[in-house]
Amino acid sequence: MLLPGASAAWAPMQIMLDYKDNACYGAMIRYERKHSFESLRRAINARFGKHENATFAKNPAMGIWRVEDARFTIQLSDSDDEDCYTALYVTLVAPGGMADKLEQLRERKPDMFRDFPIEQVLKELRDMDSE
Repeated sequence: MLLPGASAAWAPMQIMLDYKDNACYGAMIRYERKHSFESLRRAINARFGKHENATFAKNPAMGIWRVEDARFTIQLSDSDDEDCYTALYVTLVAPGGMADKLEQLRERKPDMFRDFPIEQVLKELRDMDSE
């Protein structure tokens, strides 16, 4: 996209990146409605087709791809409220990492976990990491 004279059928009109701890963990990319939603889905499938979620493969307004080996997911949506198509790219977090963050949050805000089976959730997340 940044090269002079570069052309692509799907050039982004806006890119927003989410950073934390000097690392990018997500992106929201908006595309103009120059072509059909299905055309954009085909463009994503050209590279990530084997990762497309079958439940959403025929959905006319949403697509989801889960690229486990590269640890990210893509959600493509077409909303009547927007004048564009939106693709979200989000890094997948290991279950053990989620457990660590939940434990840190519990230390800072224990009242949030009152009446919530946090110990069971933490155990299950850690078990998932060991599988």
